[in-house]
Amino acid sequence: QMIGYQNGIKALEYLVDNLPGVPSQAGNRADPNRLLYSGHSMGGHGCLEYLTHHGDRALGAVPAAGWISMELYTFDRLRTGDGWIDPTLRGVLYSALGEWDTDLYVSNAVGIPLLMRLGGNDTSVPPWHLRRFARLVDQASTAPQTVDISEVAGEGHWWDTIMDDDVSAPFYDAALQQDG
Repeated sequence: QMIGYQNGIKALEYLVDNLPGVPSQAGNRADPNRLLYSGHSMGGHGCLEYLTHHGDRALGAVPAAGWISMELYTFDRLRTGDGWIDPTLRGVLYSALGEWDTDLYVSNAVGIPLLMRLGGNDTSVPPWHLRRFARLVDQASTAPQTVDISEVAGEGHWWDTIMDDDVSAPFYDAALQQDG
């Protein structure tokens, strides 16, 4: 969110302009309008942010163990002092974070291939975050089950193959083959 989001935009601009490590040759340029978003945990939230703010650039997205918004994130409710603030003032202050509530922009994700990755026993980011996002996309698209959910029973917040296994790798390959 905020500065991290801007850093991501600047990093993409740099990559497109310079493509570090690759000799300058025709056809080797990064295309900023054909992106595959992916990330884990806070990166999963970032994946949802870029997806909902720049869906027109997306070939697909794979958020893993990501959260929808700061206000809904479990640990945000435990912040010291929130119970002492006037509810109206709290509403005004928290409204400044509305831009980062991905559920408000879910319609921008309609029609984009999505794979939600989550562990069924995740105690860091409750699995309902990505289940809810998937349900919201399904509702906005008026077509049930348009979003693929890969929930691995018994896994927690992280496991070695969460981002690259026989479920996510074929999804990445298919998304990258699109004409975009």
